[in-house]
Amino acid sequence: MSNPVPDTQPDPDEVLQHEETPMRMESVPVVVEGPIIARDAPSVAAAYFTEYVGTTPVQILGVDSRRRRAVISNVGGSAYFGNSQTGVDAGTNLRNSPALKIGDNQIFELRNIDELWVKAESGNVSVGVAVESWTR
Repeated sequence: MSNPVPDTQPDPDEVLQHEETPMRMESVPVVVEGPIIARDAPSVAAAYFTEYVGTTPVQILGVDSRRRRAVISNVGGSAYFGNSQTGVDAGTNLRNSPALKIGDNQIFELRNIDELWVKAESGNVSVGVAVESWTR
């Protein structure tokens, strides 16, 4: 007769699976002659959207390891931008806050994978977002 209770404790050998040692690779010396042109790799995907934001913090970008860059613009008034809800909320109260205050009709570029939160200084602002990604 079989045991009616499932075995939820995995065997240690099952958890710590053995992996083969990768093939040994050695570097090859290369001699470069003349000037070298260096260019960014092209982005393969993009998204564009507009978010209407009031005085309550709103997350407009989540953490994304595929994000190459995001271009952000705000219209209709000043706004606080930051990588956390509490940081953007603190932007109105603290002198050395973790939020960045961007004026009306300003554009800035973001080149990281962090979250992006925004809150209008007063009233409502329109935040335009253009995101480029490395892969689909």
